[in-house]
Amino acid sequence: MTMHLDPQLLRAIALSLFIFLVLSSRMSKGSVKQTPEGPAFPIKPLFALSRWILLLGYVALVIALSVMHVSKIPPVWIMVVLILVCVLVVLRMPGTIVLTPTAIVQRFWFFKDKQIPYTEVMAISVSQAGRVTRVMGSNRVTILHSPNHSASEAFRQEMELRTGKKVVL
Repeated sequence: MTMHLDPQLLRAIALSLFIFLVLSSRMSKGSVKQTPEGPAFPIKPLFALSRWILLLGYVALVIALSVMHVSKIPPVWIMVVLILVCVLVVLRMPGTIVLTPTAIVQRFWFFKDKQIPYTEVMAISVSQAGRVTRVMGSNRVTILHSPNHSASEAFRQEMELRTGKKVVL
């Protein structure tokens, strides 16, 4: 007895899961993590989970296509595209923002840390209905607290407190 998967059902399940992840990651606020350096604003856990699910989906798609259509071993160009997509997804992950006693620091996995001392903060602006906060420094560095980061309201309040500057809408 073999079980056949209905493509329409799989498409509906995948679309429902995608919509659930997008909406739930936008609705969740996340929380501030206290570290020895100061408060940290990591990416929301649901956002990170959705990125990992996306990566696993790409890998599963390549495996499924190679087994069903081509041969047991996928072509080299498909593997190269898969690796490039995985690298791109990981590189586009927003970095954790930490408010140290002297500066705001954004840390990334593979890129150099961004840092703006509080005395060099020129402006703090808010866009996209308060979901995005941009901190601009006189050292030409911009740190972006995106909708995928935790606790946007707490971040704005801490920045106003530490820099003495008001948020510009």
